[in-house]
Amino acid sequence: MYVDYELLATLLGINAIGALGYYVTFSSGQFSMAHGAMFLIGGYAGGYLAMTYDLPLIATLVSAFVVAAAVGGALALALYRTRGLYFAVATLAFGGVVVEGAKHLEFLGGAFGLGGIPPYTTLPVVLVVLALLTLGVWAFDRSPLYVAHASARIDQDAAVVLGINVRSTRSFAFAVGGGICGVAGALYAGSTTIVTPANGAFAQSLAFLLMVVIGGANSWRGPLLGALIWTGLPELLRSTDEWRMVAFGVAAIALMVWRPQGLIPRRILGPGAREWLRRVAGRPSSGGATDDALPAPAAAAPDDAGRTERSLLAESAAER
Repeated sequence: MYVDYELLATLLGINAIGALGYYVTFSSGQFSMAHGAMFLIGGYAGGYLAMTYDLPLIATLVSAFVVAAAVGGALALALYRTRGLYFAVATLAFGGVVVEGAKHLEFLGGAFGLGGIPPYTTLPVVLVVLALLTLGVWAFDRSPLYVAHASARIDQDAAVVLGINVRSTRSFAFAVGGGICGVAGALYAGSTTIVTPANGAFAQSLAFLLMVVIGGANSWRGPLLGALIWTGLPELLRSTDEWRMVAFGVAAIALMVWRPQGLIPRRILGPGAREWLRRVAGRPSSGGATDDALPAPAAAAPDDAGRTERSLLAESAAER
């Protein structure tokens, strides 16, 4: 069976961008089911502006980011007092409103979608955007800003006591994460030349969530690996024909049982390996006060998730 590997690689890159966006939001402890809607908003914004005003590629992607980020930030502010399951349900409802609302907007094509979008998305474009956003998320992951996000995720009340503005932190995370998903949606629109309300359905939000969880929600590397598995594994199982999605589901369940924390922990190397690299690089030894005294994330028991996150947070702060 013929497989268009260039199209598959383009879809993989778009999924990876969307997963990075969800990771940024999830880093502050927000269990969102609205990022599929952000993907749709970005797709409509990018596609409509490219069609109507013939914007250059950079302006199209920036516009998609701004529109989706503005909606995401406003939603986070409106839902600030909701947490956990209530936040997830509220964002799920918002996603439904966006999808159903798009069906009644005639200038966006209504239920049939917005067609005739210029094909501005190519594989090199996706790879460049993915590289830039990965660099940005990597920098965020190593910055004090991530420590603030992780503090809000682990214990929001304690973060407030420590002087962290949780409202601003959560709003920033949702706005930036939603904006990145909007960029992914704009790239998808330029790849398929059509956007329909179905592109922002619950399944899209769930896909971004699973990419992050499967790959590892404690590291920027996790969403990239999760997107690779989510996009590539069904193609590898294509020989099983109609059973391939069943086989994919079984593999995902086995993965969650075997590695509930995801495939990639926040610290890939153990304390001993990091200490050895310090000596090889001629850097001062940590003396065991930071790295060696903390448990490796991969070795932590599933029921010690809270203690593991606190250890990771303390290690990140110590390294800075």
